[in-house]
Amino acid sequence: MTNILPFLHFLAFLVYFYLAVYLLSKNSNALLNRVCAAFLCCFALWSFMLIFLFIPGTLKETAIFFDNIASVGWISLASFFLWFALIFTNQKKILNKKIFYPMIFALPVLFIYQQWTGLITVDYIKKSWGWAGIWSGSIWAYLFFAYFITFITIGLFLIYLYKVKTDNLYEQKQAKIILNTALIALIISTIIEVI
Repeated sequence: MTNILPFLHFLAFLVYFYLAVYLLSKNSNALLNRVCAAFLCCFALWSFMLIFLFIPGTLKETAIFFDNIASVGWISLASFFLWFALIFTNQKKILNKKIFYPMIFALPVLFIYQQWTGLITVDYIKKSWGWAGIWSGSIWAYLFFAYFITFITIGLFLIYLYKVKTDNLYEQKQAKIILNTALIALIISTIIEVI
């Protein structure tokens, strides 16, 4: 049986990349579009690197290398989502504070470093479809899970509150679409990756 996972990840990469380029082509000056495009690029990078992780002939060292590159995407995406949610919901007080940006991006940099040193994904197991990463039992893996779930949850909560409070029907509809799709993706990815 042919392994279709690399092909599916390549298709996902193309979709994410196309959406990011499309957003920027619509209005590259809008901060919301730029941040959303960066968020989509996190998924694009992750999907592209997974192509090589799911090729059965890939060597273990190569799989580790590609997963470490992919970690820039899968670790950073929570920060970009929170940033996107803050812009979408017009949280100008928070966005104008100089401390906000170091706070929101220091954690991903720290976790990417920990991933590259082998403290988040500790090992890789060869499967028939490629390589499966094994989460470490270290505090760093649990801190990563806490960061990821906290940032995504705060972003979703802000969008939910905005949906409830805004009188603009178009923005209510946008918030509802973001909430529904993000919740579905979060539940599925948590089941696949964590549980």
